[in-house]
Amino acid sequence: MRRVGLLGVTAVLLAVLVVTIVGAVNDNDANRTPLYIHSLPCSDLEPLWLQAQSVPSASLVPCVRDLPVGWMLGEVAVNDGRSVIALHHDRAGQAMEARLTAGCEIGGVAETLSGQPGVGATSWTPARGRCSPRCASTCSRAAA
Repeated sequence: MRRVGLLGVTAVLLAVLVVTIVGAVNDNDANRTPLYIHSLPCSDLEPLWLQAQSVPSASLVPCVRDLPVGWMLGEVAVNDGRSVIALHHDRAGQAMEARLTAGCEIGGVAETLSGQPGVGATSWTPARGRCSPRCASTCSRAAA
């Protein structure tokens, strides 16, 4: 009887271990590693290096120079395969998120020239008018 109980406990622990390992290996959601910075100037190299390491195929990485009144840098996060820059607006909260990835799907949005060779940009006005006058970034989406 004691062996049956021990076998049952072992089976439950093994099942929990298998579920934990499968969950850790099969993580479809990319985890964000926040950099805990309040600005992303083009002169501060460390966060730019981290972005470059997160997307090794990128020949350029984004920085934030000046933002219009009411806008501020919300979060900068990096992980394997992408970097995320969240911009907050004083009225809309997190209003925009720009992602640096190896490639992006821009859907029905027309690509425009960015002024840098080999760099595409998308520009549109969101349907809800959360960004004013226009939001422009590489592979960015306005929050709904």
